[in-house]
Amino acid sequence: MRSGDIVLMDVAPDYHYYTSDIGRTWPVGGVYAPWQRELYSFIVEYHKTILPLIRPGRTADEIHAEAAAAMVRVVERTKFSKPIYEAAARRTLEFKGHLSHPVGMAVHDVGGYRAEPLRAGLVFAVTRRCGCPRRSSTSAAKTP
Repeated sequence: MRSGDIVLMDVAPDYHYYTSDIGRTWPVGGVYAPWQRELYSFIVEYHKTILPLIRPGRTADEIHAEAAAAMVRVVERTKFSKPIYEAAARRTLEFKGHLSHPVGMAVHDVGGYRAEPLRAGLVFAVTRRCGCPRRSSTSAAKTP
């Protein structure tokens, strides 16, 4: 690894028979390069947009659609330094896997939730990723 690279840690902590899933991203040199800050700032904004939308009675598709609609305005007002970064942000909004997978007894616990409205007590990973060709994937923290 060298300065300018990004390290993505994707781990499955286990505590008293409960397993979760968490991810963190750091710049190798300790400071984000401008292009990294651009993409990371976008993904953090997406994180802040999607979390309040998650609640019982809503489907994953409804949550994704509402978050994407809100974030399109962010993409349009952001001055990306390169077209590939804007394209990466737009692809992020098209991806339907940000409400990722159940967690609990295993990091990728059994069962699904996507076909029905969310119910109280369901625990799943929220994974926002923004991939850019010829660049590292940028990820905000997973939120179980």
